[in-house]
Amino acid sequence: MNREEVVEQAIGYADQGFLCVESVLKSLADLKGLDSEYIPGIASGLAAGVARNSQICGAVSGAILGLGLWFGRSTPVAGDRKPYWYSRLFLDRWMGLHPSCNCTELLGVDLDDPEEYKVFDSENMWENKCKMYIREATGLAYDILVEEGVHSVGA
Repeated sequence: MNREEVVEQAIGYADQGFLCVESVLKSLADLKGLDSEYIPGIASGLAAGVARNSQICGAVSGAILGLGLWFGRSTPVAGDRKPYWYSRLFLDRWMGLHPSCNCTELLGVDLDDPEEYKVFDSENMWENKCKMYIREATGLAYDILVEEGVHSVGA
C-alpha cells in the first residue's frame, strides 16, 4: 500500500466506528500484515485523550503504537539507538505541524466536560478535526516507515 491508501484505510476504519487510536493502529498493523485478536482492543482505552480524559491525542497514540509494531522490541537489546527513538521522531514531526499533542488543546474543548463534549458533537469535530488528525498521524507514521526502509512505497 502507498501512503494515500494507508491513510484512507485508517479513515475507513474511523467511518466504520473505530476510535481514533484504533483506526490508526489497525491501518499500520494491516500494512505490516499483522492480524491479531488484540488489535485494536489493546489501544481502546487510549481513545479521546486516554479514556476521554483529553490528554494525548488518540491518533498520536495510535501512530506510536503502530510504529512500535514495526520498530518495538520484544527482548531487551543493548544498542546505541534507544528503544523509543521512533516515538520521539514521530512526536517531533507532529509538533512541527501542531502546537500540541494534547486532545483539549487540539480540539479546543475538554472531552471530559459534559458541556464541552456537547460542543464537540454540535460542531461535528469528529468529522472536522479528529479525522484530520487521524490522516496526519497515519501519514507521518507511514513516512517514517518508508524513510527507515522497513516499508517500500507500493509494497
